[in-house]
Amino acid sequence: MSRARGDAEFYQSHKDDVEEWGEAERGEPAERLSVVISVRLTPEQEDRLRVAARRKDLSISTYLRESALPETGAVVTPTAVSSSTVSVSSSTVSVGGVDMTLPTNDASTAAA
Repeated sequence: MSRARGDAEFYQSHKDDVEEWGEAERGEPAERLSVVISVRLTPEQEDRLRVAARRKDLSISTYLRESALPETGAVVTPTAVSSSTVSVSSSTVSVGGVDMTLPTNDASTAAA
């Protein structure tokens, strides 16, 4: 079994272990997005938007919010973390550019 697979199995089997990770901290609830704006585009413009959003692994709505709102001075709150912004190495998880070090599952630390 590869080390990455072994680590994945370890973290999956211990994901609810409070002694391993501590109590979960509740964050602020996300602001609800309730306003819809319709925009008229040519088919070519729509295609270009879809391609640009897909390139960043975002929905068109999120792509437009993150592209346009900073121009207004508004604070853009991420609505979700896309799958492309999450990466895992053997001891580090990066979510949206934030790196977190994970406890290791080495035979040397397991015996201790």
